Amino acid sequence: MGAGHLQTLFSGFKATGLIEEFGKNIQLYLFYCILEEQQSLSTLKNNLNVLDEIPGAQWVVVKNLRDGKIKLYDDSVNLRAELISREAKEIELPKMHDPEVFQAVGRSGLALDAFINAKDMAEWATRGRVKTWLQQCYAEYTLLGLTNTTTI
Repeated sequence: MGAGHLQTLFSGFKATGLIEEFGKNIQLYLFYCILEEQQSLSTLKNNLNVLDEIPGAQWVVVKNLRDGKIKLYDDSVNLRAELISREAKEIELPKMHDPEVFQAVGRSGLALDAFINAKDMAEWATRGRVKTWLQQCYAEYTLLGLTNTTTI
């Protein structure tokens, strides 16, 4: 979602009455994928402020380790403490260590699971690396109790 669109979405929740269903009939999970960048922290803080009124929303901070550990967030005393006080969950998406593997997926134009199963797209070792990485990602989501990973 681009900058400024979050407020529009939130206004739509209010205007349609959907916001009244959150926490009652609809469990809303607010996933935020954070990077090791100051702008990423600023955007997360803004999102917290905008979405603060959604009842029963569950925050999930997804640490994208593509560039290494997320020290700015981990060391941020106020922001992380605020999320922990809201019972936010944290998961980590592991780094894909071989950039050529992701480039092969990108060139294929296929979804990750389709790439894994497309024997004519890449060598079995490349597809195996994608499968292993994806299993590691799903293992993180399993910690949240939100996914069934038996399909990979």
